[in-house]
Amino acid sequence: MGTNFANAEFNVGVSSDLLAISNCLKPDYMAEASSTIDINGVQFYEFSGTDVGAGNYYQVESYRTLHNNSCYVIDLVIHSVNIYNYPKEFEVKPFDYSKIHNLLLLMLQSFKFSN
Repeated sequence: MGTNFANAEFNVGVSSDLLAISNCLKPDYMAEASSTIDINGVQFYEFSGTDVGAGNYYQVESYRTLHNNSCYVIDLVIHSVNIYNYPKEFEVKPFDYSKIHNLLLLMLQSFKFSN
């Protein structure tokens, strides 16, 4: 309350589609490859990017790996609203990005394949 934070998402997806597998480790239109990360013994490729629209900001980190002939994607999304969209008398403050980001990273480190 009282900040420009809208919501955060932790999304996990998997596809065994041949096109998804061939594009799994390639950045999409809004992302840049930045590094690799070990998550419970599995190497994931990390991509990051931002997207905007109508005063909304989406900061996205995507982690992808090939495992058991499938592409696995974990997306961390932090959605905020342009603080200038609010009337000044609301006294909306910027949200604590690090706090939200660190919670998502804790969730990320809990991800583990069961097979």
